[in-house]
Amino acid sequence: MKLINFLDFKPLENLRTEMKAPLVKPIFIHPFHSHSKPVKSDRIEIESLDALTIHPDGTLIFDNTRIILYIADNTLLHLYEAPIISEFHISSCPTIQELVTRGRRLRYFVTAADDEQFVVDDTNEVKKLTVCKDCLLFLNWSQFADVDQKRKKEIVATFTVSSFFEKYPRHL
Repeated sequence: MKLINFLDFKPLENLRTEMKAPLVKPIFIHPFHSHSKPVKSDRIEIESLDALTIHPDGTLIFDNTRIILYIADNTLLHLYEAPIISEFHISSCPTIQELVTRGRRLRYFVTAADDEQFVVDDTNEVKKLTVCKDCLLFLNWSQFADVDQKRKKEIVATFTVSSFFEKYPRHL
C-alpha cells in the first residue's frame, strides 16, 4: 500500500495554513529504536548537551531513549582535577551541569550499549570507562550518599550499565 502525499490534499493543506502550523522535517527513526542489542557502532556524536533532555528521575534522554553519555575529547582531560575522559555519565550530575553552564563544546557521544566499553578516539579503540561518582551520588545509586568511602569504591567497581538499564529502562 502506498501512502498518499498529504501535502497534495488541499483541505488538509488549507487547514495547516489557516492554523499557521509550520511544515515539519521528515521523521527519522533512530537506530536506538531498534530492539536488538546495541553495538559499539551505535554511538552517536552530539554537538552539544542541549541535544539531551533530563528525565524527571535525573537520567539523560536522547531521542526518547535513556542513554549513557561520555566525552571523547583529549583536549580536556580534567574538570576540577577529576578526569572526565575515563568516566561515563548516567545522569544530569554536577559535572554535566557545570559543562552545560560553561557551554563547553567537546566531543560528546551518547550510546545505549549494555557494557562499559566505549570508543573514545578516532582510532576506534575500545576502552573500559567507569561510571561517574557524581552521577551515582546524584541518583543515590545503592545508597551511595549514605555509605563510607570503602563502600563507595565497591559500588563504583561493581556498577554495570546493564544493571542501570534494568532499573532505568532504555525505552520510555
